[in-house]
Amino acid sequence: MHAKLSWGLPTVAIVNIDEQERWPSRHGEPWTEEDYARLMRCIAAGASLVEVAGELGRSSSGVQGQLRRLVPAEVPARTRVEWLRAKLAEDGFDWRAALRASATTDASVVWLDDDDNRVRAGWSDRVALPTLAARLQRSESAVVARLIGLGLAANVVEVVDRIGASADGAVEARARLARAERVEAVYVVVVETGDRPQVSVHHSREHAEQHRQEVAGPAARAWVLRRLLDGRDTWSPDSPQMSPMPVASDESTTVRCQGLLTD
Repeated sequence: MHAKLSWGLPTVAIVNIDEQERWPSRHGEPWTEEDYARLMRCIAAGASLVEVAGELGRSSSGVQGQLRRLVPAEVPARTRVEWLRAKLAEDGFDWRAALRASATTDASVVWLDDDDNRVRAGWSDRVALPTLAARLQRSESAVVARLIGLGLAANVVEVVDRIGASADGAVEARARLARAERVEAVYVVVVETGDRPQVSVHHSREHAEQHRQEVAGPAARAWVLRRLLDGRDTWSPDSPQMSPMPVASDESTTVRCQGLLTD
């Protein structure tokens, strides 16, 4: 529904948000090597930015963001497609190498199929993490994140226990901290479905998260609370130990939970 407002000024149209264009079908999904390959094929075939976005189920701005990885910074945004099309017409343009070179942080690393195959092989062969990271030209932290993302390891402790890490490096420090946390804390799952929350205690965050997912229905509110063995609870909204779940804002729930934890 549209409404028109005018007080002697240019007419303004107010558009109901339900009528606005919905997000593309694959908005927010990670880009895969096949996505990039389709992007190259579409551009080489003469497709426009809008046509490419539609073909990939992405927004035009999302495609522009990926083009920025492939095109020199001095090329204006409006001519990136044309620049890339000209490069693709030449022999020897390695867009995979351009993607790898574009990563400036661990978060921006692009993992292609060959990279993932090498990660799997290194994990299977128990290649030391520093060696594997050097082979992949990635940081140890990035390799750990990929091992977990591929489902090969559950956490940083499992990675370090299996393939080690650089002494006094960031990954080794994270593993030490995680081990200490396991010894010094238990994890309490609170699921609120009625007048009195259901509470269970677990020895690891992983088990606690798994239990929460199993018992919390769609209408339930649930938390994983980290409880130190000295009796302190770390379950405030800004606590780094909190799981990414809703936090109760009403005082009654807080009181009930604290009472259960001290019973």
